[in-house]
Amino acid sequence: MVHIMECTDSISEFRKRNNYKTILYPAGTTTYANYKYIPDVFCVCDSFADTNTDFGGMKIIRPQDLCKFNEPLIIIICLKWGKAKKEIKELLQTLDIDAYVFDFCNNTDFNCYKPAIEKKSPRKLEYVHIICHDRGGWILSKMASRLRDALERKNIRADIGTIPEPAADINHWMEFNMVEPFPFNMDNTDTVMITHTTFKDHLERVKILADYKKLGICMSKDTMDTLVSWGIPREYLCYINPAQDGVIKVKKYVIGITHRNQVDNRKRKTALIDICREISPQFFALKIMGSGWEEQVQELEQMGFEVEYHSRFDYEKYNALMQTIDLYLYWGKDEGNMGFLDAVAAGAETLVTPQGFHLDVKNGLTYPCDTVRDFIDVLKHKQRIKEKRIAPVRELTWDSYAEKHIKIWKFLLGSISEAEFYENQHLYEDGEFSVFRYRSLWYE
Repeated sequence: MVHIMECTDSISEFRKRNNYKTILYPAGTTTYANYKYIPDVFCVCDSFADTNTDFGGMKIIRPQDLCKFNEPLIIIICLKWGKAKKEIKELLQTLDIDAYVFDFCNNTDFNCYKPAIEKKSPRKLEYVHIICHDRGGWILSKMASRLRDALERKNIRADIGTIPEPAADINHWMEFNMVEPFPFNMDNTDTVMITHTTFKDHLERVKILADYKKLGICMSKDTMDTLVSWGIPREYLCYINPAQDGVIKVKKYVIGITHRNQVDNRKRKTALIDICREISPQFFALKIMGSGWEEQVQELEQMGFEVEYHSRFDYEKYNALMQTIDLYLYWGKDEGNMGFLDAVAAGAETLVTPQGFHLDVKNGLTYPCDTVRDFIDVLKHKQRIKEKRIAPVRELTWDSYAEKHIKIWKFLLGSISEAEFYENQHLYEDGEFSVFRYRSLWYE
């Protein structure tokens, strides 16, 4: 008969009481790394090993050879992987032997022992109750409302109150300093947003949350790391970056042009269209003062650009216009443009031809441009700068904010698979990827 021993059954004490032959299984790397810690081993057993070779001076036998022993055996399985251990135990139980089977990597005799992880019965995430005491329309109540709305868009029931709801799958607190120990539900599924931990009493409050094994969701990695440095256990902290509403539009670069579009084409009237075809109206708007641009303005507006056009020169409007531009363009080659001087006086960056008195104004010529391609390259460079600046917050939506909470809550409820947990890996670092999860070194 094969007896499968428990992790608390001491291998050394059992061997002292019973003078049985000790056999290690299999002839693998874990066995080779640890066989010297187990004295008086009789042999090694392996389903695939070559029996003509030895193992550390010991002979190797096949599982069927175990049946030749007409005495009780101690078989110690030296493997890390749970699936393989299970298969070996099932194989041994098919043999006609008298054996006591121990798991070396899960025995309290050795420092490689890891206690079994208590796994809860998985529960679906269907109802989230958000607890928020801020009723004055400040930032926390806004965040609570946005989170609730985003959860409902994902078909998860959500509401906001001032006390915990026992029927909820998750009670999520918006103010960590308002949490009292007594209202915690007993399933460890309360979560608490943590922010502004600037005083010692705040730290003591967070310590209480950790004592009750409640997961604190910080607003930043910096706060999470600071709390860990202050002694809060890492496994009770994670972070989710806050979201933004997505209603703020990009502040566009305002391009200023203040020369006439000459009939004789000396300033190449199609140059502006050639330039604007390769830049985005999301990042640029134009203000033009000067006659002869009507046709180009119409085409620019069809391309999606905002254009403020003044066909007549008006000194007051001209002065006001110059105060609002970011970039001043001039591609003529006729010794210089007077508007260039006013643009420099206004502190605007200039994209003008390097000729005439443009060259004499020290530090006035920001980007010297001779060809249409020169102008395009500078403007696309400016566009890339702004694209890079806004890209990080473009992904910080309330739907994304809610989705990261959902992943964490499903983890707490035991209802998320490994594949689902990691599906957004490398897209962001906060949310579920900031959760310090316990996983056995010996894979199950």
